[in-house]
Amino acid sequence: MKLALLLATLTAVSSGQSDEWVRALDQARQLTKAGNYPAAQRQLTQLAKQAEASGSPAAAIAWHDLGSVDFALGNLHSAERAYRRCLELRRGFGDDLDDARVRSSLGAVVARLGKYADAEALFESARVTFESKLGPDHLDYGAVLNNQAFLRQLQGRYADAAMLMRRAAAIFSGQVGPAHRSSVIALSNLALVCAKLGQGSEAEELSNRAVTSIEKLVTPDHPLLADLLFLRADVLKLIGNKKGAANARARAMEVRTAFLRDTGAGGVVPAEELRVR
Repeated sequence: MKLALLLATLTAVSSGQSDEWVRALDQARQLTKAGNYPAAQRQLTQLAKQAEASGSPAAAIAWHDLGSVDFALGNLHSAERAYRRCLELRRGFGDDLDDARVRSSLGAVVARLGKYADAEALFESARVTFESKLGPDHLDYGAVLNNQAFLRQLQGRYADAAMLMRRAAAIFSGQVGPAHRSSVIALSNLALVCAKLGQGSEAEELSNRAVTSIEKLVTPDHPLLADLLFLRADVLKLIGNKKGAANARARAMEVRTAFLRDTGAGGVVPAEELRVR
């Protein structure tokens, strides 16, 4: 699940920040990558406050990353506030690509909050920017297609969602390989849509591939593994395999319980819905 890290902007705007602040940001990103979202959330909140207090434009970076972590934790209203604050602070930066990445991420949040028209406008604006500046085979273009596909799914437009997800999956597989996190998540998302379209055999095969692949990429207690197992349970339930669905859900809960125990998350539960970031 690739976070848009805004690295070019970080280089440009964090020069006024201390080395300690930059190291702390990198540490927060490592915590995020490891799935320790509660710890990352605490650190990023502090970094955002520090940068805001000093008037540094680097605060936009911390707010962006905090939005991504809040999204992963299912704190959608907090994620929306963080992304909107990031965009507000970024005014005048003059970087259309990074702005488009934030808009795509914000669109994924507001779509889940039921603000479909707002999400559509954000996605389309980002898509046009990516296509014109990066081309239709770039990872960022694939990411916004994946997000648009999820919006179509929320709207019940499953055939349109499947078309967009197949294109996104092809872009990820071609650019970073089929075993990359982004490719695996796209497959899992596509599996669910296929199940809703009645394409049971393909849905089960895609879901199997996604879970098998993610097991090779993350630790046994990583929340992303739990997310894909929950999605697998949904796929199997939709195609009528109730026993398989129950087994997948039980295993997902085991992974989630291990995550909460190992990170001391205090009952904070990551979101089950997925997107490529």
